Amino acid sequence: MERLLRDGNDPPVITAINLAEVLDVLVRVQGQRPEAVAEKVDWLLAAGLDVIEADEVMAREAARVRSERYHRTDAPISLADSFTAAAAILLEARLATADPALARVAVAEGVEVVRLPDSAGRRP
Repeated sequence: MERLLRDGNDPPVITAINLAEVLDVLVRVQGQRPEAVAEKVDWLLAAGLDVIEADEVMAREAARVRSERYHRTDAPISLADSFTAAAAILLEARLATADPALARVAVAEGVEVVRLPDSAGRRP
């Protein structure tokens, strides 16, 4: 993620919905301290990460993506992941992810994917 913030090609964005999901996973699932997570997010925001709101157009696109692409085993994307894909589609932007299902959906939608390593170093 740091490399993407520094490369300067496309200003990185995240939807407010996806930011909430990231915060939830880091604190609730991974057990990180809320203060430490807030500090990391503040650093990303200061480094140029832009948080965008989800509006009706994005909500409709997210619903379309999930209704057309979701598959329980092949593409189990969450509603939040659908917003990620919708934002990339609407902004005509690259999508950075470590999630294999989201990467598959994005590629199927014609979105360029930056494949990030997961916690084990695997890329989707």
